[in-house]
Amino acid sequence: YSASPRDGLRRVLSYRTTGSRAPIVMLPAANGLGWCWSGLISHLPEDHPAHVLQDARLMSEQVPPRSVAELAAEYRDLIREIVPSGPVILVGWSFGGTLAQRIAASLDTAALVLLDSHPGGLPDPGETDVAELLATALDGLEAAEHWRTVPPPAELAEHLRRAGSPLASLDEQVLGNLVAVARENRRAMAAHRAGPSSVPTLFVDAKQPDGHVPASDWWRGIATGSFETHQVRFGHLDLLHSDAVPEIGAAITRKITYATA
Repeated sequence: YSASPRDGLRRVLSYRTTGSRAPIVMLPAANGLGWCWSGLISHLPEDHPAHVLQDARLMSEQVPPRSVAELAAEYRDLIREIVPSGPVILVGWSFGGTLAQRIAASLDTAALVLLDSHPGGLPDPGETDVAELLATALDGLEAAEHWRTVPPPAELAEHLRRAGSPLASLDEQVLGNLVAVARENRRAMAAHRAGPSSVPTLFVDAKQPDGHVPASDWWRGIATGSFETHQVRFGHLDLLHSDAVPEIGAAITRKITYATA
């Protein structure tokens, strides 16, 4: 997004500021970073402004805990700073969808798009699954096999450089914060229980392992309004990769064109 990594950590990344229709606002995933959305923007209709939000804790000295409700209230207020009035379209992947659904309850929302999100109540894995925590923090990058605990930021940085990850451009303080934000947001997800929502919703189901139910099943009875599902062949961590975004962008375009007609 930006030649300056620190510039790319602003709370709002405005990819498109022009357009006469409801702005599209994308929420960050569990690591608090919004860079994952960059590939989707060109697949969304050009008459909608497009903004990505990011977690303020990425730039802080400490990473305090925040509940889903507290984060949603902060993001709602931030949305109203950039879109003072009128409806918005909220889009979230994974934990970002959990946040988006909570925000939609207190904001004029024309449509809600959830990419393989969960309504809460997942067990808190704590520190037991280091590989899963680091995959969450590092945008799906696999952890080194020998890691049994979270490594120091300098070791993370070297791992990212060897993998050619854009996250390698971040300094060690921010890399440590990525892991800390992911850890706190996993805990917030474990404690959260989504309330009912009547906002027209598109739910994109990722490919599940054999025997697992689609994630959309968890929202039955919670989504009380229009609830459309779209199944894709991509796994959860691949939903915003370059080969997935054309299909997902087309599905979102159909939904928001209908919802804002």
